[in-house]
Amino acid sequence: MVLCEAERENCKQHLPNFGKRNPAFSRGDNPQQHTALLPMKTSTTRTAFTIIELIVVCAIIASLAVLLLPRAKRIQTEAKRNQCITNLKGIEIEKDLWEQEQVAKAAKRVKELRAMTDAEAYRGEPPVGDWWKCPAGGLYTVGPIGTKATCSVTGHIL
Repeated sequence: MVLCEAERENCKQHLPNFGKRNPAFSRGDNPQQHTALLPMKTSTTRTAFTIIELIVVCAIIASLAVLLLPRAKRIQTEAKRNQCITNLKGIEIEKDLWEQEQVAKAAKRVKELRAMTDAEAYRGEPPVGDWWKCPAGGLYTVGPIGTKATCSVTGHIL
């Protein structure tokens, strides 16, 4: 095998065929012709991910998502339940405060007011926005003084 004796930088005849045999040599022409077998450049540094690596990463992410989605739903449901119970406790505290305030102001009206079940009577004003709605979509029932407030969603109990 004969190597090109011209300088590598100046050998414009063989630069397009860098690292390959001269096509004339493979057709059976004169084997003594220039074969342009210059040393091939090889890169030892990686510049991109392989498709297998990308598939493995996607599979790992998908499996983690499958494991975490049901847990996230359960956590969200528990958070709504806890918020509902907190709201029910707030309603109870407000009922007690209202009762104490009303007893102090007018002892003779206490008997009449104990029978009231209207939510506006306990707050002294109409409810604004979603204050009377559970985060899970249920509705609160305040009830008369002496009874606990309830929620229409099962499991949301004081």
